[in-house]
Parts: sequence; structure tokens; C-alpha cells
Amino acid sequence: MEEKKEKIKFGSEIDFGKQIKLIEVDEEMIKELESNNNLFILRGFPSSEAILCDNHHSFQMRMVESTNSLFLFPPSSSSSSSSSSSIESNELIISSSIQCHFELIKNQPRLDILRQLLYNNPLQREGDESKEGKITMKELKERVQASDSQIEKGLKELGAFEYDGFIQVLDEDWEDDIIENLILEVISNDWNFSSVPNNQIISLLDSIASKVAISNALSKLGKRNGDNWILSPKQIAIYKAKKLFKTKQSWVLDDFMNEWASSIPDGSQPSVSMLEGFVVTKKDPNVIEWLPAHTLPFDTRQRMKLLFEKKNFWNTKEIEPYIRNIIPPSLTTDQFLLKVARSRKTSEGDGWGPS
Repeated sequence: MEEKKEKIKFGSEIDFGKQIKLIEVDEEMIKELESNNNLFILRGFPSSEAILCDNHHSFQMRMVESTNSLFLFPPSSSSSSSSSSSIESNELIISSSIQCHFELIKNQPRLDILRQLLYNNPLQREGDESKEGKITMKELKERVQASDSQIEKGLKELGAFEYDGFIQVLDEDWEDDIIENLILEVISNDWNFSSVPNNQIISLLDSIASKVAISNALSKLGKRNGDNWILSPKQIAIYKAKKLFKTKQSWVLDDFMNEWASSIPDGSQPSVSMLEGFVVTKKDPNVIEWLPAHTLPFDTRQRMKLLFEKKNFWNTKEIEPYIRNIIPPSLTTDQFLLKVARSRKTSEGDGWGPS
């Protein structure tokens, strides 16, 4: 039986973790790497933490230091054998000494920058052909710390679209003008909101917007079904609520509900639950205040501080829409809240207060 010996030596030039970085991965990621069907890419800037993204997920990279050194060496390219013995000798040259590695923690995508990039330079009314500040899909993927599929989902939620080679959203005031005229045309033509003819509505509105802009506004209210659009009563109600809050940020709840109900064209009864993630309700006195979740800081500590400044007691159902996009995938809502807030029992029921 042959005995194998390996002689270990330090190389003349040793890399102390500058050229080689180690990342700890799980079995699932190993399979993805071996399949060659997944793309792994680092996204971030020198001033921000690096985020590793695959096709579908994003991971925070956390450095883990060790008191022991890990020596690395390339495969041995030489071996020697002795005719006088059955001993095989290999020489291993240490090329790197590592004292830390990175572990990957699945996290929420940083899509806050997505909204900022697009709404800082929205598509304006016809006549404004400036390309200054516009951004392509390639540039978005370079700047947004999220996977490709997460970015695509975020763009869909924003109602973004590609126009003239750039990813764009409509200027909000222009979009409101299109939607308001769209609703008026549906009413004046006595169309059913669940069956709005695409070609006719675009023809009627072509004096105020392009086909691309009108189609995008329609997609904010419903979905295409063949040659018609099915407009959602809920989305129309949300639009009307947003319009009321543009006149003032805070309302007496009863006054707001009356104004809101009278503004909805199909006569359906609105509910505050339609506005989750957009409004905060308070008691003593009963008021409702505009607070869109997307306006809150992404930083957990800053967000929780702001939320408890707005309201010092929240139940889980109320606060969940405001923390949904910062809860780590490994935690439930309650587990996350136990880390960042204090559980409270009051006359209003169980809920959460500042920690």
C-alpha cells in the first residue's frame, strides 16, 4: 500500500486576503453555481455595502473574522517518486492566508432607490423631449441593489415602462390629469367600468396625451382584456382618495369618508382598508392622515422612529404595510417587531409601542 506525503511550504509572496475572498454558501446556492443557470453579481457603490444578487434574490455580505488563519494553496503540479521506496511526495506551496470570510444573509431588495431614480426625472407632458437624467434598464441594474427579477417586479409595481430607450414613469400631475379625463369620458359615454374600449378611449384622449401615456394610465387602474380594459373599482377609489389628500394631508375621518364616497363614480362604498400603506388613522380625535409607505426611510431604526412619532400605538395589521419591505425574509412580522418595538396591551387590544 502506497503512503502519500505532502510537504507544506510558504510561498515567497503570500496574499493576505487582498486577491482572494471566501464566501460561505449553502447547498442550494452550490447547486445554482454548478448548474450555470444563475447569474451572481455584486451590486453597490464604494460608499454603500456590497449586495450579492442572483437571478431572484439579494444577499447582504457580512464579514466574519476568525482568530485562526486559513492557508490556501493551488493544486500541486509536481510530484516525485523514489525507486527505492513506495513513498510518493507532494510539495504544497501556501499562496494565501485568510483570516475572515463572508456569510450571505438573504435580505429585502433595496428598491427605494428605484422610485427615486425614476420620479426624479419622469416623462413630462408632450413637448418635453429632453433626455437629461433619463435612465436605461442597464443603468438601473447597475445602480439598484436587487436581483433582476426583483427589479422587474418593482418596475411593474411602479407602473414603469420603456419609452425611447429609457425606463420611465409618468409625471404624477400629468398622470392625474389623464386619469381624471379618462374617468369623465367613461361616464359621459355611459361605458361600463369593466368594459372600456381601448381604441375609443385612446382616440378621445389623444389631445392631452400620447397612446403610450394613456395606456400606462389605464394600466394603473386595471388590466387589458382583449380590445377592452377592465378598470378596478378599488384602484379608482384609491386614486380618488389620493386626490382628496392633495387638498390637505389630514382629515376628520367622518368628513373624509363622506367626501370620498361622493367622489367615486360607480357609487361603490369605499373602506379605509383599501388605503393600507397609504394612510394612518388616529383616535381622540378621529382623524385620517396621508402617509404613503414609500416615503419612509429604508433604514429600520429611522423608519420605526418616524412611525412611532406619528402614532405611539399600532396593532400588527396597521403597521405591517409600513414595515413589509424591511422585514428580513428569515423573520415573521411578529418576530421582527419583537426586535424593534415593545409589545403592549391596552384597552384598544394587543399591539406595539416604541422600544
